[in-house]
Amino acid sequence: MPSVSICIPTYNGAVYLAECIESALAQSFADIEILLVDDSSTDDSLAIAHNYALRDKRIRVFQNDVNLGLVANLNRSVTLAEGDWIKFLHQDDRLEPNCVERMLDAAQPNVDLIATRRRLMFASDVSEETKRWYDRYLSEHDPARLFRAQAYVSPEEFTRVLLLEAQGNCLGEPTAIMLRRSAFDSYGYFNPDLVSLCDWEYWARIAVNTGLSYVDEPLAYFRVHSTSESARMRATGRFRLRLDPLIILYEMTYSPYYVRLRAIAGNQNPPVNLRQRLSDEVGATHWEAAAQNDGGKALAQWWQAMRRRPRLLAFSPRHILRVLRKKIGL
Repeated sequence: MPSVSICIPTYNGAVYLAECIESALAQSFADIEILLVDDSSTDDSLAIAHNYALRDKRIRVFQNDVNLGLVANLNRSVTLAEGDWIKFLHQDDRLEPNCVERMLDAAQPNVDLIATRRRLMFASDVSEETKRWYDRYLSEHDPARLFRAQAYVSPEEFTRVLLLEAQGNCLGEPTAIMLRRSAFDSYGYFNPDLVSLCDWEYWARIAVNTGLSYVDEPLAYFRVHSTSESARMRATGRFRLRLDPLIILYEMTYSPYYVRLRAIAGNQNPPVNLRQRLSDEVGATHWEAAAQNDGGKALAQWWQAMRRRPRLLAFSPRHILRVLRKKIGL
């Protein structure tokens, strides 16, 4: 069995896939497998993957019978992996040759998550406005600043940062992360109800329990381009993205994986009231859904989120009205 499975979930990623695979093959740490799981692509992604598999026996290729979507394909990649560690690598991205080696060097007993600093690569079709947004986001959510560039961040330290901004992904995209395979047995898989922050919620789910190791070197590259899945979601599903923070707050308030977080929140000075935060978020998202001029689509998505989480229905319409009045200044 390999020590590390480099998991590359693919879907119509032919443009950058060869560069991505080459960066995996170039790793200085050789005890790896490279797992490509194609989500029923309609371009040349599968052919490219098979071509590389013919040249290197460390590469295994699978294709889903139907398109599962990004989150489900991430989960399937994990179930097919055979390594003790999972190193994600998205089809648009690439790794430095010593990425896996340096991240393994940072591994500590009983710590299930390792993160590394990442850099951005902007395609020529990316606007200056988008570049500024990404640069500002990385600056505001810089883990070296938030955690003082520590090689180990304890569950308590990570939780204190998480409580400041539940949706602020300070660890980065899957390409910047390595996980113990056993973590998925302990903490479940990526949440399929999240469309954008599924990775961040999963990193948080683990880090509040085991903490994390951090490598303050730019060993991973995240590519920003106009045809990426994140760009598509921003263009077509803007309100649906807004529901991700609500779902994360719900998990933090009720999920058994976040028991330790709730204990830490209660010991803050002053204590962090997660139920109140969740209640405010229910009202705020309802107001935003009602304000959309989309024929009721956003409200339908909001109510679907409520129905899937019956505890949210306990927040009364009176409270929602109070939040609405606050929003419009009455």
